[in-house]
Amino acid sequence: MMTPDQRYFFDLTGYLHLRGVLSPEELAPAQAAADRYINMPPEEWP
Repeated sequence: MMTPDQRYFFDLTGYLHLRGVLSPEELAPAQAAADRYINMPPEEWP
């Protein structure tokens, strides 16, 4: 359950940062995908 402060932040931003939910091993593929997208030349954008 979210605290009132968390709910307020979620309502303002549309996301909630939850520390420690994913291990570094679980997070690594998402970080790698984001890095690939960020570094992708514009002519290769989807």
